[in-house]
Amino acid sequence: LVRLCNVCTDANAKAEVASTLMQAADAKADREADRIARACATRVLDWIREWDVATSAKTELLERTVELQKKRKDPKRGRQDARNVREARLTMEEGQVENMAKEAVADFLTDPNTHRTTLLESKAVEKMKVSQDAVSRDMYALLEAVMSGDVQAASNTSSQVEAMLKAFGGNLEGCKTKARLLALAALGGDAVVQVPYQEVAQALHIDVEEVETWVVEAVGHQVADAKLDQLKQVVVISTASRGIFGIDEWRSLRNRIGAWRDGVTAMNKKVGAVRQPPTRLAA
Repeated sequence: LVRLCNVCTDANAKAEVASTLMQAADAKADREADRIARACATRVLDWIREWDVATSAKTELLERTVELQKKRKDPKRGRQDARNVREARLTMEEGQVENMAKEAVADFLTDPNTHRTTLLESKAVEKMKVSQDAVSRDMYALLEAVMSGDVQAASNTSSQVEAMLKAFGGNLEGCKTKARLLALAALGGDAVVQVPYQEVAQALHIDVEEVETWVVEAVGHQVADAKLDQLKQVVVISTASRGIFGIDEWRSLRNRIGAWRDGVTAMNKKVGAVRQPPTRLAA
């Protein structure tokens, strides 16, 4: 099937063979199936862009790719690849887009190892905000609350949303945890900042005694690079991960790289001046 897919010149035939290949790999659970799953996750997005086939065929390829990731030996990597494919599907179909958007949001919210996403920039996800479906609106509100670090808003949602989170292996408590970690990251800035314990506790809606535990948790999840100053009762945040990396974040990053580059240039000039041989006086 792999060889046949490589030699096919007709796009529809390629799509059919690729789909059959993934179906065969899905029926197995060995090293070869894992290799095919990794290869499909890497190439399927290029396939649906390059192959001139019907949307239904593209959808089938993406769906089979998502299912195949469950067989990966590295479940964390498989889940991330499946999420990438789901997000790609959001740009393809209008008819089923709302359900796919809800699935993508639920998957992100229930993954304890992921704290950055582009979902809020997706038009499909944005439409959930004004959807006639109450579950879609509540799911969007929960995503927005979590990404903004609003722990209080993330604590309130409908039973239908909680059921959907449960179906993806998570719960509302996990969403609150993610919201607290992102709230801590939001206290950081472009430069090193010192945040009093009391301010951290207010932002995270926790007791002051819990601040140090949550800082350690944030560092462990690579959400923030921070240190504790127990004598001064402040948290020193060097860098923080942005849950949403949009245009403003790119501009901030560009400015920081520019400042760093200027600093290196100035340092090189000083080093060059010091290395110049001393001027000898004529005899």
